Amino acid sequence: MEKESSQPELEQSVQEWGNAFKELIPQLPQPVSTTRSRVVFATTGVLFVTGGLLLEHQLDLYQVRSADGPLALRELDRDYVEMMLGSVNEQIEEKDKLFAFEVGTFKLGPRLAYQQFDYNIGDSLIAECYLSPPHSDMWLECNLHDDHDNLIDRVRLLVARDQNVVDFGYTFGEGIAPGKYDLVVFSKGEEIARKRITLNETREYRAAN
Repeated sequence: MEKESSQPELEQSVQEWGNAFKELIPQLPQPVSTTRSRVVFATTGVLFVTGGLLLEHQLDLYQVRSADGPLALRELDRDYVEMMLGSVNEQIEEKDKLFAFEVGTFKLGPRLAYQQFDYNIGDSLIAECYLSPPHSDMWLECNLHDDHDNLIDRVRLLVARDQNVVDFGYTFGEGIAPGKYDLVVFSKGEEIARKRITLNETREYRAAN
């Protein structure tokens, strides 16, 4: 009889210990409803915008609402303006017209997602030039040179003055041997950028040779 009476007491003690342990664990907050969160977000946004407008109106940094009218524009020094804008007759070097030169295989929007310098025979690549505006109409070359700087392939493109991104495409066929190569960008016959790439052998190429 004593064993039967102690069993409910043991279960009650375990339950009490379990409840006490649950109280020690921090409870996660209840999820806020979507409608309530949108209302809070919209209200907060309205308050911030309204407060900003009232603050700008109160400060009146440009004295638009002052008795003397808005502040007058101050004339800049002519020498300073010419220094900032540059001389009209100053010749821009060809290398300064190129902002960046990147090499890869995959574009995300108008730009390459990442640069890649190792390729296999049969792969295609994109050589992308980013030009610094403003620039005049340009005649660009992106040539493929071997490790001894011998010309292997040449690609030419006419770039309009409103075009700031130029893509050159290459596919490595079986006629090109594995090794080190350079992609060289020319403008008006002047080298303005160079990237080193590596063309690796494939199993098919090794079997054929």
